[in-house]
Order: sequence, then C-alpha cells, then structure tokens
Amino acid sequence: SSQMSNMTHSPYGILKSIGETYTRALKGLIVKFWNVYGVEHDPKKFHVITDFINMALTSKEIKMQTDGSEKRQFLHADDCSECLLKLSKIYNDIHRDKNLHITSYKWNSIYEVALIVSKIIGKEIKITPSKVSDTVQAGYLNEPDRYILNFWKPKIDLEDGIGKVIDELRFKK
Repeated sequence: SSQMSNMTHSPYGILKSIGETYTRALKGLIVKFWNVYGVEHDPKKFHVITDFINMALTSKEIKMQTDGSEKRQFLHADDCSECLLKLSKIYNDIHRDKNLHITSYKWNSIYEVALIVSKIIGKEIKITPSKVSDTVQAGYLNEPDRYILNFWKPKIDLEDGIGKVIDELRFKK
C-alpha cells in the first residue's frame, strides 16, 4: 500500500484504502511504502528524485513542478529490499493489526532534494521552483507507525542514496 491510504480526498488514496480492506479480510500484512527511489531508466516512470537527476545531468537546470515546500519521507530501494526480505523471514510473527511503514522516518522538502542533487552533481545547476504548491498531499503529513523499527531500520540516508543513484546513472551512460 502507500502512506496515502488515509487521504480520502484523492482517488489514489481511496484505491489504496480499498486494497488494505481486502488485505485485512485475507489476514495479510499491510505494508506501506513511502517514496521508494532508486535507478530508473524509463523516463515515463521517473519520480521526483530521478526526474531531478535527469534534468540536472542533461540540461543543468532542475525545473520543479511545485514550489518545493512540500515534504516527503524518501527511502532508497536497497533499504526497501532489505526490509522486505526481513519481513518475509518473520512473516508469521508479525502482528496483523499493525501497519508496517517502510520509510526513512525523516522529512525532507522537495526543494532540499533539488539542493542535494545539485550539490552531488557538483556543477552549476539552476534550481527553478514553480509558483504552484502541492495540492495532493498539502496539509496531510501522515506520521508513520514506528512498529517496524522493532526489527528493521533504514541505513541509507537521503544524500548517500541520491549519490548512489547518480553514480549508477553516470556509470551506465
């Protein structure tokens, strides 16, 4: 699922909530992914981090779709994979009434992400925020349940994770 499942103002959130209802009925686990990022080669699938990296590497400018003030919790795909492996090993021991939030537990603004990308690339990168504010998650900062931290903790901080993605993308070019 996603951390947006309680955002009933969004069709995406409603769809996630329906999925959680069915999962509970089947006695499954609710695992909520929070902005997992990693290397992505298909531009149609880019999200904010890979989009910013691509813009910085190709045009030396990060053109933001919002003003950048909205905050997210990002998690590197390697940490996510490690967590899912851990969950598979202890699946039968996990309380079914708990939501398992796979996240970094650290809030960063989208503008901060642009600054990190610019800093790591190390060239003059122009950052151009738009005048539009985020309307989907505006005012809805869900706090993740920390239950999962009893048996897993993220290891890769945002700057190191973005650096890994940039290095992998540069190497593949």
